[in-house]
Amino acid sequence: IRIFTPRSYALRDAHRTPAILLEHLGTMLLKLYAMGIDDPTSFPFMSPPEPKAITSAIQVLSNLGAIETVFADPHLVQEVVNATVHESMTTVNPHGINAKDGGKVANVWTTRGVATFVRGVSLRTVIRDSICRMMCITELGRKMSSMGVDPALAKMLILSLDHGCTRDALDLAAMLSIRDPFYYNKNNRDECKENKRNFMVPGAGDHAMLINLYREYFENVIKKNNRKWCRQNGIMGRNLWQGHLLRKELHGKIIRLCNGNTDLSWSTVGDLSDSWFALARIL
Repeated sequence: IRIFTPRSYALRDAHRTPAILLEHLGTMLLKLYAMGIDDPTSFPFMSPPEPKAITSAIQVLSNLGAIETVFADPHLVQEVVNATVHESMTTVNPHGINAKDGGKVANVWTTRGVATFVRGVSLRTVIRDSICRMMCITELGRKMSSMGVDPALAKMLILSLDHGCTRDALDLAAMLSIRDPFYYNKNNRDECKENKRNFMVPGAGDHAMLINLYREYFENVIKKNNRKWCRQNGIMGRNLWQGHLLRKELHGKIIRLCNGNTDLSWSTVGDLSDSWFALARIL
């Protein structure tokens, strides 16, 4: 049972945000590409994202190497364009006179005829451009889509297999996919900062700190079942538990991806091992 004050309850949303809106747009588009939908912009979303957001996400996927531009055979493209435009055009003569009327064609174009001609030219251009330059998913993109996380994190996980730092990558991907694991008290900010400093790794940044935090959580809470550890260190246990479940899920996906042929041994982040340096190069 959760209890709220009347004022706090009135400020809450009537409904939770739909899960599809919480998911990274690039992850969703990558799944569409993996399903064979080469033009996500025409997908009938119930609540379609902004066109600029879709364009930006497609550009990110392209930069990551998840999708690539494929150019079709120009002769085949022209045949498809002509056939499509011919079927979509109306039978109105652009000159406004029936073609069967003695074969005579006036030199004055009607307004409807001009509109029909312009529509045909525009449609031909749009179809040619869309067929000539199609975005298709790459082999790397298919592997990334199977991860189900932010595309950048998915690529990090896949590249980690070749650099011997998969264990670190799994920890980091899980921690970056959850909400902030630290409690923040406006009345005692110094204590909150101190809790975060306790997990910092000398000579490294926040990424190493998050990996170190998860491993301390794993050792004290998951293994030793020390429920007080989170409260003592200013940690939101529910968020870290979600990260732990996500890490187990990603671990299974990585095992299936490489058919079990991978070494996921622990690396000592506090000592800045070769594994951590390899992960830093990927990032």
